[in-house]
Amino acid sequence: HAMLQQFEQAQVCFDKAIKLTPDDYRAWDHKAVTLGRMDKYPLGLDLLDQGLSYCLDSPSLWSRRSFFLNKLGRYQEALVSANKALQLEPDNGRHYLFKYEAERQLGQTAAAIDSITHHIDWLKPREPQKAIEAMRMRWELQHNAKLEPQTAMQLQEFAFQHWQNRDVESCLKCFQAAVESDPFSYEIWNNYGSSLSGIGR
Repeated sequence: HAMLQQFEQAQVCFDKAIKLTPDDYRAWDHKAVTLGRMDKYPLGLDLLDQGLSYCLDSPSLWSRRSFFLNKLGRYQEALVSANKALQLEPDNGRHYLFKYEAERQLGQTAAAIDSITHHIDWLKPREPQKAIEAMRMRWELQHNAKLEPQTAMQLQEFAFQHWQNRDVESCLKCFQAAVESDPFSYEIWNNYGSSLSGIGR
């Protein structure tokens, strides 16, 4: 209830900001984010369309609109909005994430892989952990399979237990299964390598 109250108070603030300067995209965008946090995607979309009537050249609003349309299952429109954001701001790889989602849902697999690759390349120097998450997404799309990071971490725990019990072969089998469950965990690869190094392999 308290959180809902804060969301409502936040919207009052954004409304005042919008009234003062309707051609500044930021308050439109922040109010839309707040509506999204309340799961009010249709309202958020209406708001973004209003914002775009004042800020037609805002890549942020077009990108946010793509995200909301994806949430509403309107993937073709989401793709158009993502492309518009990229047209206005081609160097911002964040927009590619929403393009990827629309393409994936529309069954445009090759295009979606290309989009998520752009997104990964953009993330790597900025947010490496998010880049790894995006790599997992790309792998799942390429292989039409689900990775299991939690299972991988459990298998690593088993590997540690086997190591403590001096059961080297079982330890290595668990590590091998772990990296197959999630080939994008730095921690698991590093610990697997340490185990192999420790037994001279």
